[in-house]
Amino acid sequence: MHPSEQKKGMSRIPPKPSLLIQVCLDMSDPATWEREVRALSAAAAEIPDSLALLLTLDSTPPKPALPAPLRWRPAAAWLLDSFED
Repeated sequence: MHPSEQKKGMSRIPPKPSLLIQVCLDMSDPATWEREVRALSAAAAEIPDSLALLLTLDSTPPKPALPAPLRWRPAAAWLLDSFED
């Protein structure tokens, strides 16, 4: 334990989950959807408590919907959000 963690009233901030990012320009082709979802799902299975995120240039969600635990964001929105931290 680090000495600073021994001080009275000291609390630890839990670490953020690992972030897995898959980037795809266009998910409209079924073969592309399958490939990208398969790759991100495999990575998420290897790192169980991670946040698995698919970023696309398109501002509409991919169809069909992504299986859990995968999440989707438009790349522009994700980039703008990341500057707010």
